[in-house]
Amino acid sequence: MPTPHDMRSRLAELQQEYQRGEEQLRTVLRQEGELRETMMRISGAIQVLDELLEQEDGAPRETRTNAEPVERVKTAVP
Repeated sequence: MPTPHDMRSRLAELQQEYQRGEEQLRTVLRQEGELRETMMRISGAIQVLDELLEQEDGAPRETRTNAEPVERVKTAVP
């Protein structure tokens, strides 16, 4: 059976590991937000260029990818 000292040491290790996990999660969530913003800007630019080319060509263009729109992509973390 572990001693109280061993349990305290393990508790401290687990608390540090948990804090590192929280920091990593915050970093990933921040990066996700930044990536979503970038993708929205790109999507907007694609739409503008499509519309300009449509006006130039006089016919609708099909340039959408099979990917879902950025705003509909679900996050893995609630």
